[in-house]
Amino acid sequence: MNERENPLLKRKEVRFNVIYEGAVPSLKEVRGKLLSVLIRDQGSRSSEDNVLGLNSNEKLTVVDGIKPKFGRTVAKGYVKIYLDENGMKAEPKHRLKKNFEEKKPKEEKPAETKEPEKKETVTEKKPEGDKKDE
Repeated sequence: MNERENPLLKRKEVRFNVIYEGAVPSLKEVRGKLLSVLIRDQGSRSSEDNVLGLNSNEKLTVVDGIKPKFGRTVAKGYVKIYLDENGMKAEPKHRLKKNFEEKKPKEEKPAETKEPEKKETVTEKKPEGDKKDE
């Protein structure tokens, strides 16, 4: 884990590696696990060592990305932990949406069976009396 403080943007930037089994973990899973690790590390440090006062609030933590390595069960990640919500104005809207918007389960609509429209064909019948006998 590599930590860097960015006082200009009022955030702490953390680069980390994730070792996983199966599918690459989601952003929410990574953020939750990372927060628990950072809170544990913060408890062992004194508050004077922590310039930004790392507030491990889930609302102020933005996972920038997770990049898995091909053929391995290791992924590199980058997370930004903000001091306050004003600092988060620098984040692009799509990244905030990706991190904080809840996915709504798709509601399955009942399958409507449409009956094909019946086309009426009009056929003219010729009267039998009009036939010419040769």
